Amino acid sequence: MSQYAQFSVSTQSESSDRVALLGRRFINYLISLNFARGQYMTEEGLDDDQKAISRELLEVEQRRRAEQARKQAVHDKVRQEVEQQLHKRLYLAVEKRLQEQTYIRERVLMLADNGPKLMDTLFSPAASSRKIEELSHGLDWLHVGMVKMVNLPPFADPNDPKRARISNFRGAMNFVGTEDIKIIAPALTMQNWLPPAEAPFVLLRRKLWQHVMATAVVSQRLAELDGKLDPAIAFNAGIFHEMGKVVLARLYVKIFDDVRQLMLRDLRNETTSARYNALVQIEPDQQFLRDLMLQKERQVTHMLFAGFELERLPLHRIYEEFASAQSITETSGYARLLWQANTFSEFRMLHSANLASLEDGKRMFAASELNAKDILELRKVNLKKLILARDRGNANA
Repeated sequence: MSQYAQFSVSTQSESSDRVALLGRRFINYLISLNFARGQYMTEEGLDDDQKAISRELLEVEQRRRAEQARKQAVHDKVRQEVEQQLHKRLYLAVEKRLQEQTYIRERVLMLADNGPKLMDTLFSPAASSRKIEELSHGLDWLHVGMVKMVNLPPFADPNDPKRARISNFRGAMNFVGTEDIKIIAPALTMQNWLPPAEAPFVLLRRKLWQHVMATAVVSQRLAELDGKLDPAIAFNAGIFHEMGKVVLARLYVKIFDDVRQLMLRDLRNETTSARYNALVQIEPDQQFLRDLMLQKERQVTHMLFAGFELERLPLHRIYEEFASAQSITETSGYARLLWQANTFSEFRMLHSANLASLEDGKRMFAASELNAKDILELRKVNLKKLILARDRGNANA
């Protein structure tokens, strides 16, 4: 069986596992709410509006539409064959590019080498302000984001209008402190690494940010409740855990036109134009991207961070365990917290979009071994707000 055939089979599982279905549904939702709702109707055995209307059509209208459908079927068959060939080429191109980590870092993500080094240095006991400032050279988005943040609550007191504004990165860094910078800098880094909001996946960036932010703060809180793990490391594991999806989304959009253009060149000299015309109409496919993510995203995350060669921030080991585990029972430490935090965030987002019931939540939480006490604590967490040491200090003042 070819690689692409294996891919097609592996992402079209008929598994009756409700939790696995909800995991697939969550990726559908990240890609497109309309796509997720369409898949949801199919999964739940519900009729969409068009099917309900078609049953009420007069017999004459039904015959007319049946004739149109017959003609359309011929065109659709050609389109399906061409689309299958295109997807096979795209899949092989994705496979090839994923082996080229320099290409992924420099051409797909456009990462500066000092970005990962800076994250690692933040966890060094000997990290100085000077060293951090040196490693942040050229990361303008980090400078702007940090300065902006320290001039807003909780750092700036809105009741103290005479407080001088901080205007440079070093001043902002010193004001933030060594503990909170381990949270703030990674959050700003992930914001910069997210895929741009561009067609056809215009909402992916916003929803991915909502998900990783929630996962990070929940993971951080679970580490605090555990008492044996570093909450800052747990936060970093959560904030970057969807980088596989980021890579695949960026890579797919980047190579789609190139692969299609090569295929159009091959079809240009055919005796009929049917296949050429069909290919011109084909756009990036939501389900194809969903299937790529479903099959590869966790492995891609691990591969990316293994390539960073971080010495103090053990993300590659966390993601390796997270990627290889088939259930929560195969995880431990930070990977276990990440599994639970990811599940909690996924359910909250699915439930808010009416794509999962409270009963689904019970199943998801049971499968991730989240107990009632932890769930009660997590419900108190603001999933949109960073948990900072400064907040605790203010709360205890």
